[in-house]
Amino acid sequence: MPILELFSLALSGALLAVAGGRLMFHRRLVKINQLLEKGEAREFIQATTEELDKQKNPGLKALLLMNLSAGFVFLGDFNVALNTLRQVDPHQFNQWSEKHRRRLKALYYNNLLNALLYNQRWDEAVALWSEKAEYLVPKTGYRLLDQCIEGSAATYHYFCGDAQHAYGILERLTQMHDMPSIY
Repeated sequence: MPILELFSLALSGALLAVAGGRLMFHRRLVKINQLLEKGEAREFIQATTEELDKQKNPGLKALLLMNLSAGFVFLGDFNVALNTLRQVDPHQFNQWSEKHRRRLKALYYNNLLNALLYNQRWDEAVALWSEKAEYLVPKTGYRLLDQCIEGSAATYHYFCGDAQHAYGILERLTQMHDMPSIY
């Protein structure tokens, strides 16, 4: 599965888990995320932006910004995706339980790492990897997110010149029988 799909699908799962008590938000979010899954990135960005404008909860706004960045990645506008992610304050995730907080921060730092790599900001990617390693190790307890993080680790190692390690990770991921697919 391409990294973009993992990028957005992992986010969808995390958003749904966290938004569970907010049924109307949850339903709108499912509809919004289906747009990206169908390849309708511009419509996805528009719908996410509209939802972002309605939202008052800072934690949900942070989640929606992460969601929005996935649309820009889909369009190949990596700089806008990175700038969108930089608007996210990961401290906003502290309102949720420790389990959800850890997953959301892992997702955020994973997506930020990818956005840095897409933008060829190697020094920043290395600094992020060093500073936030605890979130970039796939042990969230959420299979799809852990696989996404492993794929990002492979991408990171590849761009840092350790292609052998990257290929080993990717080989293991492609041999998994439970790899998610939207096709």
